[in-house]
Amino acid sequence: MAFPEIQLFHIELSNACNFKCEFCPITVTRRHPQSMPLPVFRKIIDQLAGNRLASQVLLHVLGEPLLYADILDAVRYANNHGLKVTITTNGSLLNADMIKGLSDCGLYSMDISLQLLGNDHHALRHTGVGFDEYFRNIVNSVRLIQETTNIRLIVKVMNTTYKRLFSFDKPPRFEQQGQEFRRLLLQLIMDLYGATGTVIAMEEVEARLKKTNLDSAIRIRLAERLFVFVQLFMDWGNAFCGTKVYPARIGSCSFAFKEPSVLSDGSVVMCCADYDGETKLGHINDGPLLSILTSEKAQYFRDGFEKYSLRHPRCQRCLGSTSRLMAIGKGLGSIFVSRFMKLQGENVMVLR
Repeated sequence: MAFPEIQLFHIELSNACNFKCEFCPITVTRRHPQSMPLPVFRKIIDQLAGNRLASQVLLHVLGEPLLYADILDAVRYANNHGLKVTITTNGSLLNADMIKGLSDCGLYSMDISLQLLGNDHHALRHTGVGFDEYFRNIVNSVRLIQETTNIRLIVKVMNTTYKRLFSFDKPPRFEQQGQEFRRLLLQLIMDLYGATGTVIAMEEVEARLKKTNLDSAIRIRLAERLFVFVQLFMDWGNAFCGTKVYPARIGSCSFAFKEPSVLSDGSVVMCCADYDGETKLGHINDGPLLSILTSEKAQYFRDGFEKYSLRHPRCQRCLGSTSRLMAIGKGLGSIFVSRFMKLQGENVMVLR
């Protein structure tokens, strides 16, 4: 049976979060907050490393990983087993001690989900802290990470230009697109350069951005270990649409099986965007992880993707829409995207 080609393996240490962002399915998930026992995490790492299933792990699906009580032990254990470890964090819990601890434990990379810029947009993340204070902490954390560690750092900011293609019960109350997004991105880059002591003319950055398609997923390199990632808005598979969704029957996926996950309750799911465990292939305690990922059940769905056939009801809903025509269009579009577009930020613009 074909071996799954895993690009990045996701492990959800906890689905609890101190933010309640309106663009995140944590606001609609049916799962209760819980944390993964450390022995379960170690079991997953043992199997990933022992069977060479993956070389990189991302400690995130939902939730804020820095809330996990054993975060440093988890990073250290995975690193000691030869895996490159990335965490995705909203950055609010970063401080000098946490940054030093993560560095000492061998953290390879950190994604900071800054996402929305400005007071009004930030209020929609329901954080309990104002944007100015939050942003100052992010900028200071970037400075510390750059000055005192070898951690690769990616600051993520959202472009909402494609949100019109999705279906919502209530349209999102924020927009970051067009010239305003370009202006915000320019200012963010200048703030990060200022924090790291890099002298660069704003006119130079502005000229480079004008030549760049910012309506695509793109990683902008500011320094050797510092990037800004333009993340395209996503609806998490119609997570925010409670009305009737017509299923897509044809389509493809850039994430299914390429980025599988183990959720905090131990469920093994085939897609990192499956926030409620609906594509569950098994449980980590059912047997070897390799057997779960190469089971007949898993192979059935993988074969479907290879034939551009969406066999799982969750996948059909994910690419479905509130009209049959849109469902067909999204399915066809997903084939084009998976074959020709790069959604993970392999598109890189180099500033420095």
